[in-house]
Amino acid sequence: MATKKKATKVEEVNTTPEMEFEDEVKEEAMKDPTTTAHTPDGEPEQAAEVLHPITKVCVECGKEFTISPAEQKFFKKMGYEFPKRCTECRDANKKEVHATCVDCGAEFTMKGSEINFYKKFGFEIPKRCPSCRNFKKIRNERTKEAE
Repeated sequence: MATKKKATKVEEVNTTPEMEFEDEVKEEAMKDPTTTAHTPDGEPEQAAEVLHPITKVCVECGKEFTISPAEQKFFKKMGYEFPKRCTECRDANKKEVHATCVDCGAEFTMKGSEINFYKKFGFEIPKRCPSCRNFKKIRNERTKEAE
């Protein structure tokens, strides 16, 4: 069995930043606080956005919760919307509940969000595993077609 060797090119990367700012520019900025800092290209730097904690009301339980500036930066960076549920409700939706199927005896798990869905619409929480539910669904469809 022949193997191919892949040639890799290693490039040397300079990890030390080059200081292009002159000491005079830094001194001027320190003397006069109204001057803005400049990038190495000579363009003014954008001011850092100051974020304050946001207080919201949870849509599920109605409790107030705060979104810290660090969380706000994370959500903006990732392109997400701010959460509508408090951390307790979000954790409850992620929680898994283990159950035993009444037909085959197999263990299956359901997430908290699935259980909330059944409760919200007034459905009975499943007592069968997904494969038994699917089997029963197919069997019921066949009996309806036969009639």
